[in-house]
Amino acid sequence: MIIPLFIGALGVLQNTINRKIALDLGIPLAIFINCVVLLICGSILLIGMHYIPESSVPDIMKAKFDLRHLKLHNLLPGIMGFLIIVIAPLAISKIGAARVFIGIIVAQIFVSIFWDMYYESITFDWKRWAGAILTIIGAILATR
Repeated sequence: MIIPLFIGALGVLQNTINRKIALDLGIPLAIFINCVVLLICGSILLIGMHYIPESSVPDIMKAKFDLRHLKLHNLLPGIMGFLIIVIAPLAISKIGAARVFIGIIVAQIFVSIFWDMYYESITFDWKRWAGAILTIIGAILATR
């Protein structure tokens, strides 16, 4: 549970810091800085994976350099990430960080439930549905 909490904290911090940067430099330059840093970090990760013994690397982390397998849908996560870092700071400036991220949590709950059901074949029993509904109710109450 610590990793999802860490990712959630990073999401809030990234977007609230982007908003602060955007107030000084504008959103286009803030996004450009994000993209340059991401390119550098991604390059280090990609190159670094060559120096780690393959047997100690999880399969999902192994670099596979066959560009023939690159499809248009492989670009979607990058486009989605771009949209998040453009839209979130704008939304935070209009309605505040708490409301934005509570809305994100609600959307993530619904989308992740349907993703698990339809793409991962993970069944949802009544306890999971009840937990999701209680979380959503709590999120809605927190924005009041």
